[in-house]
Amino acid sequence: MAGGRAEAFAMNSSLAESAPMEMAADSLSIAPPSSALGLRQKINSKQSGASLTGGMADKASDSDSNSSRNSDAPIAIRKNLNETAFFFPHAVSDEEGEVNLTFTMPEALTEWKLMAFAHDADTRSGFIDGKTVTSLDLMVRPNPPRFLREGDVLEFTTRVLNTGKTDRTGKVKLSLKNANTEELVNKLLGNDSPEISFTIPAGESRSFSWRLAVPDRAPTLLYQVTASADDQADGEENYLPVLSRRILVTESLPLPIRNKGTKKFQFEKLLTANESNTLKHQSLTVQVASNPAWYAVLALPYLMEYPHECAEQQFNRLYAN
Repeated sequence: MAGGRAEAFAMNSSLAESAPMEMAADSLSIAPPSSALGLRQKINSKQSGASLTGGMADKASDSDSNSSRNSDAPIAIRKNLNETAFFFPHAVSDEEGEVNLTFTMPEALTEWKLMAFAHDADTRSGFIDGKTVTSLDLMVRPNPPRFLREGDVLEFTTRVLNTGKTDRTGKVKLSLKNANTEELVNKLLGNDSPEISFTIPAGESRSFSWRLAVPDRAPTLLYQVTASADDQADGEENYLPVLSRRILVTESLPLPIRNKGTKKFQFEKLLTANESNTLKHQSLTVQVASNPAWYAVLALPYLMEYPHECAEQQFNRLYAN
């Protein structure tokens, strides 16, 4: 494919929880299918904390060697959990028709799918796809909720997988931090026993959980789940939003005064507000306008800031201006 182009290269995570756990390999080579245009590619990948393995690549030897891990050494925490590993819309092949791509893999431990479509000046085209798995001998798979709400009581769960050939004994730990200040807030959420000991046979996994209670005005959290055993360790870190359970309710009372004189108005809901134990006041606003049409004028900026380009909103913007 000399002089041809390779377009729409993408490697996406399948996000399948049951992705096969294979041993580590340094590179992935995908053989091209038979097509009108021969397409070959070589991929060199780099990833911190997890290694790349492909279904068409040879399995590397088990890392259960004589090397030992210092228990005091910091654990490499996986933070880059992007679902798309690589996208390169334009790549030129060499004289032999090969396309070389070098990129850094995200740190999510899952199965990935690579797809590539190529064509040349004569409209000959070809398509290839392949799969690869990023995995470690000892892995943590946290299962956090998408968000928390004040007052929630939940079980924060995680799985620890041992894909090696020997039994592993170690500890798994959940740490909760304030996302703004990175201060530990384990006690604030009732995480009094963050560490749990485990013994996992070779090729098996175990589930662990921590019971948490979310108090009012809890900050946005940064969770960190780590597991260490012998010479292997893994960790994952991500954000966990905390939503307020309060709802802003606006109560209004019209005060029409058409002619000269004095009128009395009584805001019943405001008078009975002190009877609630959970209600909190946000603000009290009084608006006075001699012409009610002024309220329509106040709504014009809302019409002018419509986000879409449809005919209706275009007309509303034109009308408001």
